[in-house]
Amino acid sequence: MAEVGILEWNSRVELVYGEIIDLAPISPDHAATMNGLGAALVLACTPYAVAAIKHPVRLDRWNETVPDAAVLRRRNDNYRYGGHPGPSDVLLLIEVADHSLQYDHAVKLPLYARSGIVEYWIVNLRDRIIKGFRDPGPGGYGTTVKYGAGDSVALAAMPEIVVPLARAFE
Repeated sequence: MAEVGILEWNSRVELVYGEIIDLAPISPDHAATMNGLGAALVLACTPYAVAAIKHPVRLDRWNETVPDAAVLRRRNDNYRYGGHPGPSDVLLLIEVADHSLQYDHAVKLPLYARSGIVEYWIVNLRDRIIKGFRDPGPGGYGTTVKYGAGDSVALAAMPEIVVPLARAFE
């Protein structure tokens, strides 16, 4: 849409159920959490997968979200030519939530489950916990787990990737 002038190139939006949704501003707490969590993801993913920060994920023609972080399967073109990653490329999606907590639960959680996203985390900045969701299906996720700052989590789809959560809430 930016290519044809509908949106500005620097627009912070995503496509959800066919609607263009403005993304919330990033608070200092949100940014600091992503700094720590992003560093942990990069270290844990190398050399197994790609840690992507604030990159689009195309779920289908009506949904292209921009999660705070994603762990993606490696692809020869590094997602340069084959289009944005889709559900089969995603090992983990992460949303960091302060003002968006309700939206991430009510809208994105069922959307990601229906799309077959294997694992989804909501980083709750208010309560300083991470809720992990696994086993997606049309009716939602079958497994929910709470993680704290002292935990290390092996990804469901690639257990050799273990993410230490200590830096998420520093």
